[in-house]
Amino acid sequence: MKKKLLNDANHHVQATINQSLESNNKYFQEESDRLERWADDLILASERELQETKAKIKEAKRRARKATSTESHHDIQKEIKHLERLQRKQRRQIFDVEDEIMEKRDELIDELEMKMVQETTQEELFTIQWKVI
Repeated sequence: MKKKLLNDANHHVQATINQSLESNNKYFQEESDRLERWADDLILASERELQETKAKIKEAKRRARKATSTESHHDIQKEIKHLERLQRKQRRQIFDVEDEIMEKRDELIDELEMKMVQETTQEELFTIQWKVI
């Protein structure tokens, strides 16, 4: 009888541990997905800004080719230089964002792994004994 009770208790403990692991895995997956969406949003926004700057540079170069005076050509060249500096800055920002994302992801994974480590102990608190008379 005692053996059956211990066996039932062990099954219950294992079921509880499995449920906890499943819950932790679900949480880990949700957080990973949330982080991926955040990363995608940041990268897409940075890439969109870069594309807009590229389009402005292309338009400014077209205007420079059509410029009729050297003064307007010079002004447009200054604008192109400014836009090209901005373009380089935006490219660096994309790399910085990617680095930040990787760092954040690694942090999250480490944090979640620490939370997922489970330690269980069993301790017999009391024993009940009875007689049927």
